[in-house]
Amino acid sequence: AAACAVNEFAPGEALFEAGEDPERVFVLIDGEVAVRRGSEARHVGRVGPGESLGEIALLTRRQHSASATANGPVKTATLTRKGFENLSRQRPDIATILFRNLAIGLGEKLQRRNENDD
Repeated sequence: AAACAVNEFAPGEALFEAGEDPERVFVLIDGEVAVRRGSEARHVGRVGPGESLGEIALLTRRQHSASATANGPVKTATLTRKGFENLSRQRPDIATILFRNLAIGLGEKLQRRNENDD
């Protein structure tokens, strides 16, 4: 928690846009974020409290493939790329837990997305 900052976003405010370089990962504390892709801004998902956002781009070091916008007031815990790398180096035990939790969260999002496609 000490490596994170708390950020607040107003309704309609972007957490990040597709094509931006990944600079941070967000963990939602309160609120809901809509995720959209493509030139038509097609809705592909929602992220709620306790879930992470932006982790794929941060882990792969590729630009964001989607845009994320606050549906209402949103509060996040935010970990920068530098903070993430420092944490991984200084506390590999914590980094292992963080990686595991990110993988679990990604799996849950994929499962939810697959269920919505059926």
